[in-house]
Amino acid sequence: MSIQTSALDTLRSLRSLAYRTDLSILAFKGRLEERADYFVAESPQNPTYFWGNLLVMKRPPQQGDYEKWIKHFEMEFRHQPLIKHMTFGWDSTDASDGEAKTFLENGFEFERSVVLTMTQDQLVTPKHAVARLVIRPLHSDEDWEAAIHNQVASELKDFKLESYVPFKRAQFQKYRAMAESGLGKWFGAFVDDRLVADCGVYEFDGIARYQAVGTHPEFRRRGICGNLVYETAKYAYENLMASKLVMVADPEYHAAKVYESVGFKPTEKSIGLCRYPKKEWTT
Repeated sequence: MSIQTSALDTLRSLRSLAYRTDLSILAFKGRLEERADYFVAESPQNPTYFWGNLLVMKRPPQQGDYEKWIKHFEMEFRHQPLIKHMTFGWDSTDASDGEAKTFLENGFEFERSVVLTMTQDQLVTPKHAVARLVIRPLHSDEDWEAAIHNQVASELKDFKLESYVPFKRAQFQKYRAMAESGLGKWFGAFVDDRLVADCGVYEFDGIARYQAVGTHPEFRRRGICGNLVYETAKYAYENLMASKLVMVADPEYHAAKVYESVGFKPTEKSIGLCRYPKKEWTT
């Protein structure tokens, strides 16, 4: 395992399950350090990962924080010239905005998420079986390559191909290493031997976090995603000995309802600010 116990110990002070599990994953083969007012997480092999190179502050932004937070970010990432974005999260369970007006005036955008959790007794069997559906962990190079292609097909409408594919490949190198280190598994849902949906689930300190649930656009609304999440949840309880599962989703996206159909419940909200590298902003 490539995560120092001391690094994970520092995260127990976080109330936000979203950021606690995010930072646990980012600590694997990454940099996780605690400062007086914030945590810094860096993905050295994936500098264009906007939410993988960030500061997680210990409180929401207050009046006068803008310049101080900017300087913190610049200091922490000055060694990495390929990082063109700035991302800040903060430890909150109710998505408190704080005093973010100055950030918004300077090109930052809010990112809001719903945090869904589930314990084993809440797991619900999917209502619909799917013919010829096989759900299993990825094993071969071909499996992992198929998962990358599925992720790209599932999400490309929001990104440019030339930048998204290298980002996703770097991300999957990490996910595969995490699986091979025994932290969890990446699963594919196959129909007639074609991978049509996939996701990962990894355990840290008794909490298992889902990653990148993606269903190919041609295979949505068939019950595949619900069955995939159900089977991977069973795996997490039975093999990872997780006491709680965590899923972080876009509150406006229909997939959150799919997760709820197998037992997940919205229990928290998460929030952050990102200034994406769309323009050159002065600081």
